[in-house]
Amino acid sequence: MKTEKQILTDKLNAKLSNRRHDILDAMTHIEKSGEMLNDFIVPSNKLLFANGEDKKVRMGFGEEAVTLHPNAVSQLAGRFNVNAKDLQREINGSDWERQVFVNRMQAYADRSRKQNLLIRKVDEMAKGVLSDKYKRLNTAAIFLAFLQAAVEAGSVLVDAMHGELRDFLEVIHPTIVEIPTENNGTIHTVFGAQIRNSDFGASMLQLKVFQMNVVCLNGMVSNSMIAERHLGSRIEESGNITFASDTVEADTKARSLQVRDIMQSVYSEENLTAERKRIIDATEIELDFNREVKALPKSGMLQGEVEMLNKALYEGDPENGLQGKNTLWKLAQGITHIANEVESKDRRRDLQDLASQMVSNYVTG
Repeated sequence: MKTEKQILTDKLNAKLSNRRHDILDAMTHIEKSGEMLNDFIVPSNKLLFANGEDKKVRMGFGEEAVTLHPNAVSQLAGRFNVNAKDLQREINGSDWERQVFVNRMQAYADRSRKQNLLIRKVDEMAKGVLSDKYKRLNTAAIFLAFLQAAVEAGSVLVDAMHGELRDFLEVIHPTIVEIPTENNGTIHTVFGAQIRNSDFGASMLQLKVFQMNVVCLNGMVSNSMIAERHLGSRIEESGNITFASDTVEADTKARSLQVRDIMQSVYSEENLTAERKRIIDATEIELDFNREVKALPKSGMLQGEVEMLNKALYEGDPENGLQGKNTLWKLAQGITHIANEVESKDRRRDLQDLASQMVSNYVTG
């Protein structure tokens, strides 16, 4: 008869096997996406906005005319100090609302203090409107350095995501660690690392400790070991900017070496001891779940997700990581369980971040 640990090891191996195709597909898209970027440095007073007959707003500069991704709209709002929610409503509204957007943005472009903007275009859409100090990095090359260092440390790739704005990789060391706790039973977990990046300003380049509960496959991140904002030297020229390959390679190599060096310390005894302590500390803090859950929408949890969380906490299924007393750990596991239930992989990471932040609010170190 198999032991509990052997059963969980089989479950973990099955998870890895089932995700191989999705992981390969994501890695292929990550590699290709960097080849599709076109960058333009444009003075803000040279922007032209128009409401097209096809019911799409376009932003023009030079010989280019691009539609606007919601991320670019929000970044324009930040550049011109405008309410982003108002702009999103207008650009997605009726003809007259889109015209309000066009008139408003044209007025800001014409009259506001001139600033150089980096417009990042994919196909015929602007997905980013960034500072002209934003540094171009080769995400695929940095992720490859992460994977190479992870494999050398005995890790395996457990998940990969290529999203509209953000890319993620997650690795684990497939050695199951047993953590006995007084309030939430024995926790079976594996440790690893998550790396994320956005070519469009939606996320910093970050490398975080990743922990996964093997029973329920709930994942959660911990402290960030690298947080790089992609800022470099200001570019003064205007026009279509094609970064010299050696410039991109030099910046990317520096980040890749940093990632490699950090990955060598992820599984250090000091680091793993701190992560185990963080889990134990979270199991020792009892909470008023009604009060804590009611406050979650202020932290970004959607009402439908809150309702799912309440139901899961009420049922208290150990197979979902929900066993024992109402502790900080149990609530965090509830949130990461809901993360596994949502369809969007991007949203899954947002909820994992929310769970991690909740633990960090109570547990230091």
